[in-house]
Amino acid sequence: MIQKNKSNKLLLINMISSGLFQLLMLVVPLITTPYVARIFTPYHLGIYAASYSVASLFVTFSMIGLPIYGARRIAQINNIVERTRVSFNLWVIQILCSFICFFFFNGLVVILHLDKIYYVQSFLILATMFDISWFYIGLEEIRKNLLRNLVTKILATLSIFILIKSPTQLEFYAVINIIAVFCGNLTMFSTLRPYIEFKREHFKIYFRKKVVTDSFRLMIPMILDNLKNTSSRVILSNLSGNYQVGIFDQGSKIIVIILGILTSTSNAVSPRMSYLVGEKQITKMRSYFEKFIVLISVFSTITISGIIAVAEYFIPIFLGGGYDEVIPILVIGSFLIMFGTYNVFLMNGMIIPFSLDRELVKTSLASLIVIVLLNFLLVPILGSIGSALGLVISNITLTILYCWILKGYLELIKIVKYIFSSLLIILSVSIMIILSKKYISFSSLYTSFIFYGLYSFILSFLLSFIMLKLFKVKMYKRNNE
Repeated sequence: MIQKNKSNKLLLINMISSGLFQLLMLVVPLITTPYVARIFTPYHLGIYAASYSVASLFVTFSMIGLPIYGARRIAQINNIVERTRVSFNLWVIQILCSFICFFFFNGLVVILHLDKIYYVQSFLILATMFDISWFYIGLEEIRKNLLRNLVTKILATLSIFILIKSPTQLEFYAVINIIAVFCGNLTMFSTLRPYIEFKREHFKIYFRKKVVTDSFRLMIPMILDNLKNTSSRVILSNLSGNYQVGIFDQGSKIIVIILGILTSTSNAVSPRMSYLVGEKQITKMRSYFEKFIVLISVFSTITISGIIAVAEYFIPIFLGGGYDEVIPILVIGSFLIMFGTYNVFLMNGMIIPFSLDRELVKTSLASLIVIVLLNFLLVPILGSIGSALGLVISNITLTILYCWILKGYLELIKIVKYIFSSLLIILSVSIMIILSKKYISFSSLYTSFIFYGLYSFILSFLLSFIMLKLFKVKMYKRNNE
């Protein structure tokens, strides 16, 4: 049996591995987005984004809360026999839910006479049926499948460049992405042997009502979170058309890529926090919490400042002509990097380990209500910009609500301190960049992008360093942990 090593080094490795794993998951859209944006119009990409967001909602249903519950359950087990039984039964539940969601989704496609790309996207549900990343997250062994996933993503990327040549190939483009997800998920099974015992008597199906109800309860905030993204695109599509969805999706996609890398590191922290809560090591848990909050603040400050500084140069370079409307979406959406990462960490690192499940559902529901109301109010006036504003404001609302329910567990003044300091640095850097652009300009987009990117990085890094000195933050200390 493999014993879990709870060292700080392992935690750091898993945080880095989790970030790399998420980067691999996003490497196809990251590399192919400039190419795809030149093949398809914003209208085509809007249809793809709308269909993908609805399919993703059903994927969340099919996972029935396992990304949270499964990881937490596996993190609590040290016995290989028990781990085998539990993981097998959780996967069986996942398979059954996936088939139910697949047939239900396609039923809706037929009844509502949706575009055929919705039918193609439904196979994403079956591909995700083999996603057992929750198992490795619970074990704190996220790095195991990095190389195999890298090969899968490279093949998918090459396939898009070689095979996608016409706007009429939108469905084929979706098929390639689905196959990439399917193959990437299958690779996870190749490294299972050291962690489970392959004996027939361990693979018996049994369902406990508590397992299903607990998992389902944790699925609710995941569904509500997914509904925020889906509702934004659906409302935008109905009130402003698929073109505006395409504009919104291209801007938000870039943010999601950055945000996904940061938030995925919280997946590595979550099992450790659950372990510390179980061991009643609250002081050490708070130490981890503050260090991670500092990392989020510094990284998001530098990144947001950089995006605001170079957005007007980056979009024409990255997406080509005809996408100028994406620039304000990217600037507004950049603040999701800060508040979105805070929210994921507060949820995975604090709320879930303390089993504040009911509070989690209530806050997620409140955030969803905010974004739906804001979309109905702002989209008719501002289009895709209204959707971006709604998304950012709902995430700020969620941060405030999370802080409120955690007020009895943490020194929340520290979070407030870092948030306002980071926003002040971003404002200061943005003003300096705007003033500099009046006097320093270049004829080349690439030169402007590099110059103001570096200028923004240096300014925000120095100001963040000063902030850490003023707050007397110590990220490392010598110990024998």
